[in-house]
Order: sequence, then structure tokens, then C-alpha cells
Amino acid sequence: DAAFAAAVAGPRRPAIVDMADVPFLSSMGIRTLMCAIKALHPSGAKLVLLNPPPAVIKVLQTAGLGGHVPCAATLAEARALLGGAGAP
Repeated sequence: DAAFAAAVAGPRRPAIVDMADVPFLSSMGIRTLMCAIKALHPSGAKLVLLNPPPAVIKVLQTAGLGGHVPCAATLAEARALLGGAGAP
């Protein structure tokens, strides 16, 4: 949790998080993502989830976070959501 937040939010720049190998998102995972998003907010940076499985998307939607956590199917789409910025 703390290591993820430090890695993503520490640099205060846009982040792309590859979720392809994440089969399930628990409440702790949701909290971790939201903490990172909140930490990025003051700098104007965003976080995009890359290739989240349908189960992860469903959890985000059920938790009411579908519109708060942008998701992309491809790296190009993720970069476009970030305005061309983001991790390589």
C-alpha cells in the first residue's frame, strides 16, 4: 500500500498502472488506488489503469468509482487519456 503510493504519487507525474495480471480488486486495492489518485490530484497529474480485467472494472463500477478511475485497453489509449504523458 505505502510502497505503491510512494512509487506512483511520489514523482507527482501522470501514471499508468498495468492491471492485466490483477484478477480481483479488494477493498484494500480500491483504497490503494484512491490514495494514489488523491495524492496526484494537487499536482494535476492523473492515474490510468491499463488493461484491467472485466472483474476489476466491475468492482470499480460497483464501488461507484467507474468515472473516477480512467481505464484503457491499450498503452496508446492510456497515454491519450493522460494527454500524451505517462510512464513508458
